[in-house]
Formats: sequence, structure tokens, C-alpha cells
Amino acid sequence: MLRKIQSANKIPTATYINVVIISETNYTIICEKNSQINKKTEISKITISKNQMEAIIETKRLILREFTQDDAALIYQLNLDPRVIEYTKDPIRDLKQAKEILTNIILPQYTLYKHGRWAVHTKNDFAFIGWCGLKYIKKRNEIDLGYRFIQAAWGKGFATEAALQCIDYGFRHLRIPKIIGRAMPENTASIRVLKKCGMQFVNETVVDGHPAKTYELNNPFIPL
Repeated sequence: MLRKIQSANKIPTATYINVVIISETNYTIICEKNSQINKKTEISKITISKNQMEAIIETKRLILREFTQDDAALIYQLNLDPRVIEYTKDPIRDLKQAKEILTNIILPQYTLYKHGRWAVHTKNDFAFIGWCGLKYIKKRNEIDLGYRFIQAAWGKGFATEAALQCIDYGFRHLRIPKIIGRAMPENTASIRVLKKCGMQFVNETVVDGHPAKTYELNNPFIPL
């Protein structure tokens, strides 16, 4: 028996709709973007096998899983919203670039470091709402906590809920000694999440060409 869940999020230039069709074996996610500017509609469809889906973390309301090569449309749709990338300054041009990001950046982290940016779904309907997770940044030799969510998921505590569990996973299971979090000074919502996770302010400086506030948290399970 199929079950269909639909959610919509409106912004001035477009309407994003996630339709999740749940069968006994698969989740089928349909992402639709209706542009109010050029009147064009873009539809992407992703089918995920329940048996193949590897849930890394489960919280009270969320499931965090590894991305796959088939998730390019989810990455692309997420970054289409200018409000979502307002403080990250990293738009994605097209599906081809989204696939390259998965292939060259996201997926290798899972194999190399046993962690990475994980896709986040709501538990009750498996709707994709963004990503959260850890990332090793080689040039600074640090593990970074990051998160990005669709506007419809803002203000509901999802970022904090996911981030706390990612930190716990990194400390308990991976024995990471320290996790870093960064946000632009004006990104107060993201800074609140870092503080709620117990991170302590380190400094404010320029990182990768942008001003950033840096926070950190040491692993309490590793003696200093």
C-alpha cells in the first residue's frame, strides 16, 4: 500500500514541494520547483530503497543517512533557495555540479573518515529537510560541524536536534578530540545552534575570504 505525504514552502520567487510516496520497499521523493518568474516547472524524482538506506543517526524526530549519488536533485533543490545560501555563498549551478559535489566532496568523506554531511529526513513522513554532519577540512586540520535546512524546517529545533547527535556520534563513536563550528557574524540563527550545542567562542576572523565567528567543543570522553 502506498502512502503519500506532501509539504510545501513558499518564497517570493518560487514554490518548493516535496511529495514522499512510501511503499513497503521504497521511499520515492518528488521535488518540484514552480518558478513565478519564468513560469517553468522543474521536477526531480529520487527513489531510495529502505533496505539500501543506511541510517547513521536516529533522533526523536529525525533520521540521518548517508547521501548517495542519486541524491543530486536534493542537493540542487536545497541550494536553489537564496535564503538558504545567504550566509554560505555557495550556489549550485545545475544538477551536474550537484553530482560533482557528491562525487568529489561529500561521498569520499564517508570512506576516508567514517563521517560526513548526512541527509536529514523527518521520521514521521521521511521528507527531506536538509543536511547536517561533520566534515574534515584538510587545510586547517579540523573537524567542522555543519548544517543546512529548507526554510520550512526553520525555527522547529531540527538543526539543534541533529547537530547535538552528530557531535555525540563524533565524540563517542569516532573519538574525535575537538569539533569546530563556524558562522558569519550576522548569521545569528546558526550561532544560536552552536551555543545550544555547548560550543565555546574562540575568535572572529576571516576564513575562506569571509568574516566568521569560530566556536569549538572538546571531547569530554578523552582526558586532556
